[in-house]
Amino acid sequence: MSNYTENQLLQGIREGNKKIIEFIFQNHQSRIIILLQKYGATLEESEDHFMDGLEAIYNKVTENQDFILEQASFNTYLSKVCINLWLKTARRKKFTSEVTIDEVMVQMDSPDQIELINEMAKVKLFREKLKLLSNECQQLIKMSFNETNSMKDIALAMNYTDGFVRKKKHDCKEKLMKMVKEDSLYKELI
Repeated sequence: MSNYTENQLLQGIREGNKKIIEFIFQNHQSRIIILLQKYGATLEESEDHFMDGLEAIYNKVTENQDFILEQASFNTYLSKVCINLWLKTARRKKFTSEVTIDEVMVQMDSPDQIELINEMAKVKLFREKLKLLSNECQQLIKMSFNETNSMKDIALAMNYTDGFVRKKKHDCKEKLMKMVKEDSLYKELI
């Protein structure tokens, strides 16, 4: 399997190059589908939005023959386009999730968008894994993120000693980070 540069991929889309289109499907489709599903899309919606994303890129590169990727890889750009298309659909459907539409509303041409999308995906991944922890760990971690809660406040609320809360918080955070790092999406986001 050969690798193509970002601009070769764009040129291949512009020209309808069958080899490059197949390469994009083989190397990007499943990852995009998984990513969109993490944002709440169904399998069918994810597949549709992947195709819509390719069509949007095709339209962009045929309208602007000089279009090149300067700040992002093709992988990141395709992800950005597909996520934005999904968010527009989700907004129309009054989509609700842990990561709200308002949190990720940005302009397509914003240079900070890729970073923002990655941050939102990291937050969503963190929240998903947090839900897998015991209720005690969830409560402890949530309370520790509240800046107004001191270790004594947390210990008092949970009916534990300060030392036990510190140890338990450390153990819970380690479990959480292990689950986050073992997720395949994590590797794509770092």
